[in-house]
Amino acid sequence: MAWPIPKFSRSQVNKAGEILTREMKSSEFDLDQFMWAFDVLSNWRACHGYPINTFQATLRQKLKKIDSDALVAQRLKRTPSIITKLIGSQI
Repeated sequence: MAWPIPKFSRSQVNKAGEILTREMKSSEFDLDQFMWAFDVLSNWRACHGYPINTFQATLRQKLKKIDSDALVAQRLKRTPSIITKLIGSQI
């Protein structure tokens, strides 16, 4: 399985965040803008899978030396949680 690569610049990611928060709060909804922003968010989120997995594997390896029963878990933040956090950061 190949890991996704970022398709969008940092400024595009920031713009997508602005669009998502604006569209979620607005009574007028621009579906095209929202879908573009959602695509950017999905790509950004997916691109974090590799570093999280790598960190988790390294942590698991190091923990085995300390405690063989140690539990390591990982998860990507869910999309609704990301949007809620974006909205909250603009208050």
